[in-house]
Amino acid sequence: MLAQHSTDCIDMARRGADLVRAFTITSDDDAATLVGVAAVDLALAFFLNDRVAEAASMWRWVREHTVDPRLPRLMQADWGTSVVGLVVGDRTMVSPLAAATIEMPLMDREKDIPTRDPWWLMVATARTWAAIDRGDFSGALVMSQCAVSATPTPAVTGPLALAYCAALLLNGRTSSALTFVDEQLALLPPDGMGSTGPRLAAVGMTASAIAGDSARLAHFSTMVRPYPGLHRLASAFAAMVTGDPHAAINALAEYNDDIFGPRWRALYWTLFTAVHARAGHRAMAVEGLRNLVPLIERQRLGAWLMLIPQPELDAVRGIAADSDFDFVLQLLPAHAGISVVPVVTFTTREEEILRLIGQGFTNTQIANALFISPNTVKFHVAKLLKRLGVSSREEAAELGVPRLNRAPREDTKREAGTPDY
Repeated sequence: MLAQHSTDCIDMARRGADLVRAFTITSDDDAATLVGVAAVDLALAFFLNDRVAEAASMWRWVREHTVDPRLPRLMQADWGTSVVGLVVGDRTMVSPLAAATIEMPLMDREKDIPTRDPWWLMVATARTWAAIDRGDFSGALVMSQCAVSATPTPAVTGPLALAYCAALLLNGRTSSALTFVDEQLALLPPDGMGSTGPRLAAVGMTASAIAGDSARLAHFSTMVRPYPGLHRLASAFAAMVTGDPHAAINALAEYNDDIFGPRWRALYWTLFTAVHARAGHRAMAVEGLRNLVPLIERQRLGAWLMLIPQPELDAVRGIAADSDFDFVLQLLPAHAGISVVPVVTFTTREEEILRLIGQGFTNTQIANALFISPNTVKFHVAKLLKRLGVSSREEAAELGVPRLNRAPREDTKREAGTPDY
């Protein structure tokens, strides 16, 4: 695990779990103690590699096979199961003692997080989700930021990385989420995408769609495509954000994966409700609300509503009002929690001109550099300003240049000296 060999770590943990389950415990003797401690460590390894279902299963085994209720490993198992419950959004898994601690507001002293303490990082992950669930998005961001900064290898702690990304997006920090995803994917284990990589790339798809960055959206989409269920869910969100509810509906219609935990089911039904409401499919939107409301009422999983764009938000509000979903009306924000930047694509010539504008070139200098007439440059500049929705070259450079993440296409580059009138 320390070497970030995710696949090897999971394989060995599964072999160890099989050996543990094969052991018969009748009393808490030395052998039982050794097996119990091993089971706790195996559960921890599963959790840190984003295999929360297997972690929960291992901790459940510890609880069922610990005879003496005073043993520390029983408390560890209770805490481990509770942390998984908060991460996946299933509060029936959370013990009352753990809930009382996890639900406490962030204390200043908690900003000093012990480095390399996996148990603390697990609890910080759970506390981040708990803060998100009660609508304390700024508190969730502070908690997850502290935990990530204290983690030498954050790519290993998959659930923490995902909680941090959610906190960033819910706080409107889309560019920070994209930067973090890039950093995490650069730390992928040598054996491939691992367990967390595909989910982080899906977050990258989401953040790219919000930022209106079509090039990065396509890049992340390629990374997630080998994982069909995850790709369809992320594609549905991206299509919703980019104003194509019908594409989102088609993606959700093909989605049939059973994601572990109510939190991701709440995301599915939030998207389902939003895109059908936007498309004018009242009966389908009402069906979505009927599935979503119990998840919000019982598990407090309404935070995904904050990521609905304004047109979908208004449509859901109308459906909820007409269908007597007063509970949903109380939860819906007046304004969308995300600011969506329209996706803008550029031709090769527009990319060339935009790069030179970013370097401070005048129209005459651009014309000389690209061997085209000043009038052609003027035409393209005006088109760029209109497409980007700005009024000055400086604004165009600030907004447009960061989106130029690919080099000019070779097949469309003109040879030097060839005019373009």
